Amino acid sequence: MTATAAGTAASTIQVFAPADGSLVAVVPDSSPIGVAATIRVLRAHQPAWEALGARGRASWLRRYGRWIRAHQSELATLMQSETGKPWQEARLEIALALPS
Repeated sequence: MTATAAGTAASTIQVFAPADGSLVAVVPDSSPIGVAATIRVLRAHQPAWEALGARGRASWLRRYGRWIRAHQSELATLMQSETGKPWQEARLEIALALPS
């Protein structure tokens, strides 16, 4: 569940746990213009990503996978609080996202 806090310098969205209604996080509410600006920045960096080559990109992806594996419990807890999923199901979803 979300609620928008409009009227602030930067609008935000409050994320609430569906199980108990507690506040999980406050995240930015990006406007279409903000999303377009982010896309421009990412596209500007794409040539550097491409220049890494397949091996270089694979190295970064393996590093990201190691980070996810090292933080599975925290990620599952966060997913559980955001979605109301049982903890084991959230943990399994994180594990299934990783290569074996």
